[in-house]
Amino acid sequence: MLRMPVVHGLGNDFASSSTHYPITLGLDRSFVKIVVNGSPTAAVIFVETTDITDDKIEKLANTDTLLVGSKWTKEVMARRILQYNDRHPGAPVKTEVSLVYQGIDAKQYPHRGPPPALATKTAAPLPFIVFSGGKLEYRKGQDIIIGAFKKFRQIVPEAKLVTAWHSLYPQLIEGVAMSGHLSGELPADTSSRELDSWLARSGLPETAFLNHAALSAPPPDTPTPCPSLDPFPSP
Repeated sequence: MLRMPVVHGLGNDFASSSTHYPITLGLDRSFVKIVVNGSPTAAVIFVETTDITDDKIEKLANTDTLLVGSKWTKEVMARRILQYNDRHPGAPVKTEVSLVYQGIDAKQYPHRGPPPALATKTAAPLPFIVFSGGKLEYRKGQDIIIGAFKKFRQIVPEAKLVTAWHSLYPQLIEGVAMSGHLSGELPADTSSRELDSWLARSGLPETAFLNHAALSAPPPDTPTPCPSLDPFPSP
Protein backbone atom coordinates (compact mmCIF):
# COMPACT_ATOMS: atom_id res chain seq x y z
CA MET A 1 0.00 0.00 0.00
CA LEU A 2 1.25 3.45 -0.92
CA ARG A 3 1.19 6.29 1.58
CA MET A 4 -0.50 8.55 -0.91
CA PRO A 5 -3.90 8.78 -2.61
CA VAL A 6 -4.49 6.32 -5.45
CA VAL A 7 -7.37 6.61 -7.94
CA HIS A 8 -8.49 3.66 -10.08
CA GLY A 9 -10.77 3.64 -13.09
CA LEU A 10 -13.54 1.02 -13.04
CA GLY A 11 -15.35 -0.53 -16.00
CA ASN A 12 -18.79 -2.12 -16.26
CA ASP A 13 -17.47 -5.21 -14.48
CA PHE A 14 -16.10 -3.06 -11.61
CA ALA A 15 -12.64 -4.43 -12.29
CA SER A 16 -9.99 -2.07 -10.98
CA SER A 17 -7.45 -0.45 -13.23
CA SER A 18 -4.10 -2.11 -12.91
CA THR A 19 -0.50 -1.95 -14.01
CA HIS A 20 1.24 -4.81 -15.79
CA TYR A 21 4.88 -5.22 -14.82
CA PRO A 22 7.28 -7.45 -16.79
CA ILE A 23 9.00 -10.25 -14.93
CA THR A 24 11.54 -12.81 -16.13
CA LEU A 25 11.53 -16.39 -14.83
CA GLY A 26 14.32 -18.31 -16.49
CA LEU A 27 13.80 -17.86 -20.22
CA ASP A 28 10.15 -16.96 -19.83
CA ARG A 29 9.37 -13.26 -19.88
CA SER A 30 5.80 -12.51 -18.90
CA PHE A 31 3.71 -9.81 -17.23
CA VAL A 32 2.18 -9.82 -13.78
CA LYS A 33 -0.93 -7.83 -12.91
CA ILE A 34 -0.56 -5.69 -9.80
CA VAL A 35 -3.36 -3.57 -8.34
CA VAL A 36 -1.97 -0.79 -6.18
CA ASN A 37 -3.93 0.59 -3.24
CA GLY A 38 -3.21 3.84 -1.48
CA SER A 39 -4.15 5.86 1.54
CA PRO A 40 -6.86 6.63 0.71
CA THR A 41 -7.94 4.56 -2.30
CA ALA A 42 -10.54 6.04 -4.62
CA ALA A 43 -12.18 4.82 -7.81
CA VAL A 44 -14.04 6.49 -10.67
CA ILE A 45 -17.00 4.87 -12.40
CA PHE A 46 -19.86 5.69 -14.76
CA VAL A 47 -22.36 2.84 -14.58
CA GLU A 48 -24.53 2.09 -17.62
CA THR A 49 -27.07 -0.21 -15.95
CA THR A 50 -28.71 -0.89 -12.61
CA ASP A 51 -27.70 -4.55 -12.91
CA ILE A 52 -25.11 -4.29 -10.13
CA THR A 53 -24.70 -7.68 -8.52
CA ASP A 54 -23.20 -8.49 -5.13
CA ASP A 55 -19.95 -9.73 -6.66
CA LYS A 56 -19.44 -6.29 -8.20
CA ILE A 57 -20.09 -4.51 -4.90
CA GLU A 58 -17.59 -6.83 -3.19
CA LYS A 59 -14.88 -5.48 -5.51
CA LEU A 60 -15.29 -2.11 -3.75
CA ALA A 61 -14.21 -3.55 -0.39
CA ASN A 62 -10.80 -1.85 -0.55
CA THR A 63 -12.13 1.40 -2.00
CA ASP A 64 -12.61 4.26 0.44
CA THR A 65 -14.38 6.65 -1.93
CA LEU A 66 -16.24 6.01 -5.16
CA LEU A 67 -16.25 9.05 -7.46
CA VAL A 68 -19.22 9.27 -9.84
CA GLY A 69 -20.09 11.84 -12.47
CA SER A 70 -23.89 12.02 -12.29
CA LYS A 71 -26.67 12.18 -9.72
CA TRP A 72 -28.24 9.08 -11.23
CA THR A 73 -25.06 7.07 -10.78
CA LYS A 74 -24.70 8.30 -7.19
CA GLU A 75 -28.26 7.27 -6.35
CA VAL A 76 -27.88 3.85 -7.97
CA MET A 77 -24.55 3.09 -6.32
CA ALA A 78 -25.57 4.35 -2.86
CA ARG A 79 -28.75 2.25 -3.02
CA ARG A 80 -26.94 -0.88 -4.19
CA ILE A 81 -24.30 -0.59 -1.43
CA LEU A 82 -27.02 -0.21 1.21
CA GLN A 83 -28.86 -3.24 -0.18
CA TYR A 84 -25.65 -5.25 -0.15
CA ASN A 85 -24.91 -4.28 3.47
CA ASP A 86 -28.43 -5.27 4.51
CA ARG A 87 -27.80 -8.73 3.09
CA HIS A 88 -24.27 -8.97 4.49
CA PRO A 89 -24.30 -7.23 7.90
CA GLY A 90 -21.21 -9.12 9.00
CA ALA A 91 -19.01 -7.80 6.20
CA PRO A 92 -20.37 -4.44 5.09
CA VAL A 93 -18.81 -2.39 2.29
CA LYS A 94 -17.95 1.02 3.75
CA THR A 95 -17.27 2.81 0.47
CA GLU A 96 -18.57 6.38 0.37
CA VAL A 97 -20.10 7.60 -2.89
CA SER A 98 -19.19 11.16 -3.90
CA LEU A 99 -20.53 13.18 -6.84
CA VAL A 100 -17.82 14.91 -8.88
CA TYR A 101 -18.91 16.48 -12.14
CA GLN A 102 -16.57 16.38 -15.09
CA GLY A 103 -15.49 19.94 -15.78
CA ILE A 104 -13.58 21.91 -18.34
CA ASP A 105 -10.67 24.30 -18.19
CA ALA A 106 -12.42 27.63 -18.80
CA LYS A 107 -9.11 29.17 -19.81
CA GLN A 108 -9.13 26.98 -22.90
CA TYR A 109 -12.54 28.33 -23.98
CA PRO A 110 -12.51 32.09 -23.39
CA HIS A 111 -15.69 33.91 -24.34
CA ARG A 112 -14.62 36.76 -26.57
CA GLY A 113 -18.00 37.60 -28.06
CA PRO A 114 -18.95 37.62 -31.77
CA PRO A 115 -16.60 39.03 -34.40
CA PRO A 116 -17.08 42.76 -34.99
CA ALA A 117 -18.80 42.18 -38.34
CA LEU A 118 -21.44 40.02 -36.67
CA ALA A 119 -22.10 42.60 -33.98
CA THR A 120 -23.49 45.13 -36.48
CA LYS A 121 -27.20 45.56 -37.09
CA THR A 122 -26.84 44.47 -40.71
CA ALA A 123 -25.19 41.15 -39.92
CA ALA A 124 -27.29 38.02 -40.39
CA PRO A 125 -28.26 36.34 -37.10
CA LEU A 126 -26.22 33.35 -36.09
CA PRO A 127 -28.16 30.08 -35.76
CA PHE A 128 -28.88 28.85 -32.24
CA ILE A 129 -26.84 25.66 -31.99
CA VAL A 130 -28.05 22.76 -29.84
CA PHE A 131 -25.34 20.09 -29.49
CA SER A 132 -26.00 16.52 -28.44
CA GLY A 133 -23.19 13.99 -28.05
CA GLY A 134 -23.04 10.34 -26.99
CA LYS A 135 -23.59 6.92 -28.53
CA LEU A 136 -27.11 6.26 -29.74
CA GLU A 137 -28.88 4.26 -27.02
CA TYR A 138 -31.82 4.35 -24.63
CA ARG A 139 -30.07 5.93 -21.66
CA LYS A 140 -28.72 8.90 -23.67
CA GLY A 141 -32.27 9.99 -24.54
CA GLN A 142 -31.74 11.04 -28.15
CA ASP A 143 -35.45 10.48 -28.83
CA ILE A 144 -36.29 12.98 -26.09
CA ILE A 145 -33.80 15.43 -27.57
CA ILE A 146 -35.45 15.19 -31.00
CA GLY A 147 -38.92 15.77 -29.56
CA ALA A 148 -37.76 18.70 -27.44
CA PHE A 149 -35.82 20.25 -30.32
CA LYS A 150 -38.86 20.10 -32.60
CA LYS A 151 -40.81 22.16 -30.07
CA PHE A 152 -37.87 24.50 -29.45
CA ARG A 153 -37.54 25.16 -33.18
CA GLN A 154 -41.13 26.41 -33.28
CA ILE A 155 -39.93 29.25 -31.04
CA VAL A 156 -36.45 29.65 -32.58
CA PRO A 157 -36.85 28.72 -36.29
CA GLU A 158 -33.16 29.26 -37.09
CA ALA A 159 -32.03 26.71 -34.46
CA LYS A 160 -29.87 23.83 -35.65
CA LEU A 161 -29.32 20.47 -33.96
CA VAL A 162 -25.69 19.32 -34.19
CA THR A 163 -25.10 15.72 -33.16
CA ALA A 164 -22.24 13.31 -32.52
CA TRP A 165 -24.14 10.06 -32.00
CA HIS A 166 -21.66 7.59 -33.48
CA SER A 167 -21.58 4.23 -31.71
CA LEU A 168 -19.45 1.10 -31.82
CA TYR A 169 -22.48 -0.83 -30.54
CA PRO A 170 -25.25 -0.67 -33.18
CA GLN A 171 -27.09 -3.42 -31.28
CA LEU A 172 -27.91 -0.85 -28.58
CA ILE A 173 -29.93 1.31 -31.00
CA GLU A 174 -33.03 -0.88 -30.64
CA GLY A 175 -33.21 0.14 -26.98
CA VAL A 176 -34.30 3.63 -28.05
CA ALA A 177 -37.71 2.18 -28.94
CA MET A 178 -38.35 1.21 -25.30
CA SER A 179 -39.25 4.78 -24.31
CA GLY A 180 -42.08 5.13 -26.81
CA HIS A 181 -41.37 8.83 -27.41
CA LEU A 182 -40.82 8.30 -31.14
CA SER A 183 -42.52 5.93 -33.52
CA GLY A 184 -41.30 4.56 -36.81
CA GLU A 185 -38.18 2.78 -38.01
CA LEU A 186 -34.95 3.32 -36.11
CA PRO A 187 -31.62 3.85 -37.90
CA ALA A 188 -29.78 0.64 -38.77
CA ASP A 189 -26.48 2.16 -37.66
CA THR A 190 -25.02 5.54 -36.75
CA SER A 191 -23.70 6.54 -40.16
CA SER A 192 -24.54 10.07 -41.23
CA ARG A 193 -26.86 8.74 -43.93
CA GLU A 194 -28.88 6.62 -41.50
CA LEU A 195 -29.09 9.39 -38.90
CA ASP A 196 -30.09 11.98 -41.51
CA SER A 197 -32.92 9.72 -42.66
CA TRP A 198 -34.04 9.07 -39.08
CA LEU A 199 -34.19 12.76 -38.18
CA ALA A 200 -36.09 13.51 -41.39
CA ARG A 201 -38.60 10.73 -40.61
CA SER A 202 -38.95 12.22 -37.13
CA GLY A 203 -40.17 15.50 -38.61
CA LEU A 204 -37.06 17.67 -38.87
CA PRO A 205 -36.20 19.43 -42.13
CA GLU A 206 -32.74 18.82 -43.57
CA THR A 207 -31.70 22.39 -42.79
CA ALA A 208 -32.38 21.88 -39.08
CA PHE A 209 -29.67 19.35 -38.24
CA LEU A 210 -26.07 18.36 -38.86
CA ASN A 211 -24.79 14.89 -37.98
CA HIS A 212 -21.09 14.31 -37.40
CA ALA A 213 -19.77 10.84 -38.12
CA ALA A 214 -16.92 9.35 -36.10
CA LEU A 215 -13.63 11.16 -36.51
CA SER A 216 -11.77 7.88 -36.21
CA ALA A 217 -12.43 4.19 -35.80
CA PRO A 218 -10.54 1.46 -33.94
CA PRO A 219 -8.58 -1.17 -35.87
CA PRO A 220 -10.75 -4.01 -37.24
CA ASP A 221 -9.46 -6.50 -34.67
CA THR A 222 -10.12 -4.24 -31.67
CA PRO A 223 -12.59 -5.94 -29.30
CA THR A 224 -15.64 -3.87 -28.43
CA PRO A 225 -17.49 -5.56 -25.56
CA CYS A 226 -21.09 -4.48 -25.60
CA PRO A 227 -22.72 -3.18 -22.41
CA SER A 228 -26.06 -4.54 -21.30
CA LEU A 229 -29.03 -3.55 -23.45
CA ASP A 230 -31.54 -3.55 -20.61
CA PRO A 231 -31.23 -0.28 -18.63
CA PHE A 232 -33.50 -1.51 -15.82
CA PRO A 233 -32.81 -5.21 -15.17
CA SER A 234 -34.04 -6.87 -12.04
CA PRO A 235 -31.69 -6.39 -9.04
